[in-house]
Amino acid sequence: MPAVLSDPAASVVGTSKKIEKQYGSDVTMSIGAALAPSQALAEYEAALDRLIEASTNPLTGLVCLDHQGQTDFLVEFERIRNRMGLVDNAIVNASNATDLPDFHHKRVTADMLTDLLRLDPHVAAARVRVAKHLSTTWSPTGEPIPPRFAELAARQAAGEATGSQLDRVVKELLRLDKVKAATDEQRAVAEVVLAGAVPDVGPRDLGGLAARIRDHIDPDGQVPDDDYNSATRRLNWGDNDDGSVWLTGRFTAEAGEKVKVVLEPLARLNESPDELDLRSAEQRRHDALETVLDRTLRAGDQPSVGGVPATVLLNVSAEDLTSGTGSVELGSGQRVSTQTAKRMTDEASIVSVLFAPNGEVLDQGRKCRLATTAQTYALIARDKGCSFPGCTVPPQWAQRHHITSWLDGGLTDINNLTLVCHFHHHNFGRLGWSCRMIDGLPHWIPPEAKDPSRIPRLNLRLQRMRI
Repeated sequence: MPAVLSDPAASVVGTSKKIEKQYGSDVTMSIGAALAPSQALAEYEAALDRLIEASTNPLTGLVCLDHQGQTDFLVEFERIRNRMGLVDNAIVNASNATDLPDFHHKRVTADMLTDLLRLDPHVAAARVRVAKHLSTTWSPTGEPIPPRFAELAARQAAGEATGSQLDRVVKELLRLDKVKAATDEQRAVAEVVLAGAVPDVGPRDLGGLAARIRDHIDPDGQVPDDDYNSATRRLNWGDNDDGSVWLTGRFTAEAGEKVKVVLEPLARLNESPDELDLRSAEQRRHDALETVLDRTLRAGDQPSVGGVPATVLLNVSAEDLTSGTGSVELGSGQRVSTQTAKRMTDEASIVSVLFAPNGEVLDQGRKCRLATTAQTYALIARDKGCSFPGCTVPPQWAQRHHITSWLDGGLTDINNLTLVCHFHHHNFGRLGWSCRMIDGLPHWIPPEAKDPSRIPRLNLRLQRMRI
């Protein structure tokens, strides 16, 4: 078995001999004068250490510059950061040339980068795609072969394009290849236009510009667009360290329109005279999606898992359940606060498992009996929508709320239930409100800061019932 070269200089000499044998001595003369990659990387890190120290120094660092000085530094630093993509290109090309993925037991370079560098698969695929089309290659006789998208490669070399911009333009130019009506000259012009726009606009606007170019070349449109949309549809999710879940995807035009039609009415501002809706548009869309999911869970026809109807499993300690503090472990392993778990019991089938401090199972609660269909009709007839004062959300988008939480012993009875919209269901406690049933109707007690007398309030719909 051949010995492994551990000396970078020796590795360079060995590689140079291979190149000299294939391309001639002229090429290796310039290579011999260059630094080995490992040595250059060490010098780069040393320079980076100096840059970090200079930037963070409280006496002479970035905080001492005026706004223009900070802006100039920011722009220049980003330009230099963008040029690191040239090293990514070299890594990808070297990996392909030396079968490095096979060494790591991976099928392709993108899979190797994903596993070895812990990259998102989409980021790894983008690096490979950019390297393939923006790198200079060499012919068997040692002649340089310009990159396919030379205009875009020049932007990368100058540090004028981010990785996201480069990948977006590359994908759009590849998509233009499928437009049968496009000529080679039109494709070349499209590259010049898109590469020229890189210093001024972001990836999304570059995509819009590319769409206008395609429409100009082929005004009647193309059948491959539908195939492209269908082939690129995706929906992914995963767990974050803090217990939240990330979600990303790409919908077809039809599915996307359905999403907008369903969510947009639910994502509107939900303001009342008593509380302003301070959520951002993104937060309102999130809450709208959760409302739709809540309604699906309430429908009772969700798919089964392993023969058991889809159920939310709560693992909670007796101490945390009693105090209302601490956290609860869901069946997926994620953790949420005890208060969040109490809210969840209103909307889904729940099985709770009660633990002692030593981990012993003290009690396994039965599946929560959600409000029956008859009870739900009764709530709709009584509350006619969200019962929070001033709220106008209709009953079909309201959630059944246990006034005394089911985990705290609250019963699934009409006198312990009321309809509440997603926003008020998730925020009334944080805002200092509480609910109490008075004379068979749900009254909301405002916080002392809003009303020192804390007089219970009824929704206008319910007030009319008393007239």
